[in-house]
Amino acid sequence: MSHLPYSYDLGGLFVPFVLGVDDAGGDNITDRPAFSEARGHYWLWRNMRFADDEFVAINQYRRCFWFPPLMPQGGRWARQVDLMNKQLGQSILLMSRQEYIDYVHYVAAADRGPLNYWLRDLDLVVCRPLEYPRSIAQIYGEHHRANDWEIFAQVCRANGLDDGRHNWLTGHLMFIMRPDLFDEYMTLWWKVMSEVDQLVAHEDDPYQHRKIGYLTERFVSAWLIKKRTETPTLRVQTLPIAEGLFQADRPAAGVM
Repeated sequence: MSHLPYSYDLGGLFVPFVLGVDDAGGDNITDRPAFSEARGHYWLWRNMRFADDEFVAINQYRRCFWFPPLMPQGGRWARQVDLMNKQLGQSILLMSRQEYIDYVHYVAAADRGPLNYWLRDLDLVVCRPLEYPRSIAQIYGEHHRANDWEIFAQVCRANGLDDGRHNWLTGHLMFIMRPDLFDEYMTLWWKVMSEVDQLVAHEDDPYQHRKIGYLTERFVSAWLIKKRTETPTLRVQTLPIAEGLFQADRPAAGVM
């Protein structure tokens, strides 16, 4: 998912999805900028059909999962493999722009047999959680509109979801998910976020106007708590992410 045209070659495996372009046809919500990249999730949900043995897999244009099954102990990525193996709580592996592009190309060219074998025993892959010194409700209020959180928490409680009293977050809106789970997740997400969208005050601030997208990151964590409570046998794997430093690609203020 990207809010800008891709500025680099993805290597043939990852499919670029530019918001406002690739989601312009079919059933879409391109006219709701507050939903940010979740507009792309909606388009996939409403317009794509996935086989039972496939996964719905979403990365961001400068963030990609770090895939241990594809990473040998030696060779080009030995330093990064060693770092990630030693730091079990490491959530993000920062890379230069070129290093990140090299990694994406490496993943695209790798034998994906080990990865597919590994995925067959999983239901869901999400980003390794970030842990905060305070609840995510408090953290949200410090960086965004606290009133938006109160509205979101109220709607979550009404739908049997956690209202943000925990202190961890599976951010970045990236996941690899079985199609049936994706449909279940999106159905509840659309119910909750449609209501939240009607209740919050929308604005032109270039940062705060993406509020439904920011709240969706928190929704993922709330949904995970609900799903794991209801289905303790759910097979969930958390992965760190590789993040490229793409400062030159950042949009001007006010541009999505």
